Amino acid sequence: MALTVYSSSEAYRGGPCVLTIGNFDGVHLGHHALIQKNLQTAQSLGLDSLIYTFEPHPRRVLQPEKHPPRIMSLEDKLHWLEEAGISQVVVESFDRTFSEHPAAWFAQEIIARRLQTKSIVVGHDFRFGRGREGTAEGLRSFLPKTPVEGLAAVRLGEAIVSSSKIRENVASGEVETASRMLGRPYYVRGT
Repeated sequence: MALTVYSSSEAYRGGPCVLTIGNFDGVHLGHHALIQKNLQTAQSLGLDSLIYTFEPHPRRVLQPEKHPPRIMSLEDKLHWLEEAGISQVVVESFDRTFSEHPAAWFAQEIIARRLQTKSIVVGHDFRFGRGREGTAEGLRSFLPKTPVEGLAAVRLGEAIVSSSKIRENVASGEVETASRMLGRPYYVRGT
């Protein structure tokens, strides 16, 4: 099945879903654990599987002087999400206005109403809403009828697999370690 990409939560035309939210920069081994749990839950419940992500990265908008370099382009991210088995992705445009929405609004308007979410799978460090005020526990209180499953961090040796750690490894020349965390060779595309 080909990947369907929606340009915003308002444009979503899929059905009730199992939702996973994140930046997914790198689509690394930690992201793969989330994706696999999302797909398993969706299959067991007979629902659509949906990834919700942002463009640009929120830090690029909120802290432009500190924004992290990208591991991959949006085009590559969408490719690797599809390779992992995802068939639907919402790419929400992130700007300062969007960043001002409180966590409760995000949960009720985006997650519940627009995306018709029936179950949620999130990572160990999941945060959302204005000032990153929302947590997995907050989601449970905002949406008490929607199961929220938080997954533990994926580790490679002692290190937690994360986009930040992959960027650190690449910057320090430890490309082999970055590749192991990605689950495939690290590459750069461009001129």
